[in-house]
Amino acid sequence: MGTVGNRLQNTETPEYGDSGIRRRFSWDVLRFVVVVFFLVTAYLKWRAFVDGVPSGISEVAPQLQWTLIQFEVVLAIWLTSGLASRFVWLVLLTTFAVFAGGGIYQVYLGQSSCGCFGQIAVHPMWAVSIDTVFLLLLQCIRPYDVQIDGLNGARVQNWIRLFAKPARSAILTASGLLLGIIGMILTPTLTNVMATYAPPNLTGQYLVTTPAVANIGNGNPGQWIDFSLQVKNRGEIAVRLIGSANDCQCVVGQDLPMEIPPGDTKEIHVRVKIGNTVGHRDGKIWIRTNHVHQPLLLCRWRGYVED
Repeated sequence: MGTVGNRLQNTETPEYGDSGIRRRFSWDVLRFVVVVFFLVTAYLKWRAFVDGVPSGISEVAPQLQWTLIQFEVVLAIWLTSGLASRFVWLVLLTTFAVFAGGGIYQVYLGQSSCGCFGQIAVHPMWAVSIDTVFLLLLQCIRPYDVQIDGLNGARVQNWIRLFAKPARSAILTASGLLLGIIGMILTPTLTNVMATYAPPNLTGQYLVTTPAVANIGNGNPGQWIDFSLQVKNRGEIAVRLIGSANDCQCVVGQDLPMEIPPGDTKEIHVRVKIGNTVGHRDGKIWIRTNHVHQPLLLCRWRGYVED
């Protein structure tokens, strides 16, 4: 009993030596960097959303956009408070893994911007690199190494230590990567399902495109391909589609501008340049509208550039 008691007592004793101070200082510096990072990215997303400028944040329902922005702000506040630092380490590890997984899928699709920084175009490969750096730092700098005086709850500590071990944290990181990839694959479908079946005042999507992602097939490098989309107005007032809002290599047909009465569906014709690089291509077209709650309508297409 004496030996076991001494071991338990030692695990609860804070480290006041140079090693403990260095660990605490390293964690504080990392916390500061992550807080600044989340506040900056949240502001850039919010600015693009408020200004109605096409960006990655425009790809999901407005309520989900606000949820993502609020998540980053809340996480920054949590980190600043210093509360439950051992648990927030797990949340950060999972968050950056999910972000990296989503970026990897964007690289696979050949997207030119990750959309993580609002109107600032950042290639997904750079975003994945940033997420990877944070993941490596989190693997090296862990708050559970710093003993905190007065921390109780042995079961919670043991549960956190279970995932804090290198091999198990690697499994948690891999799970986050997979979740991020699956999330990016399902985002268009889930967003369209919510827009189709949930009340528009709940999702903020009064205009819905069918299909959610237009399959334009295969094409040669630099080839222009024509396709069409159905746009349904689920609101109670007429909405006017004005024209393309971004500088994509696309031509929205002679249909625009057009007005869609409440509950009605109209077809728009689009012509896009599939791209010059062999492989899968994933494109987005934003169309400006006069709807106060949905100033941008996102139209997606997917194709493959043949050799």
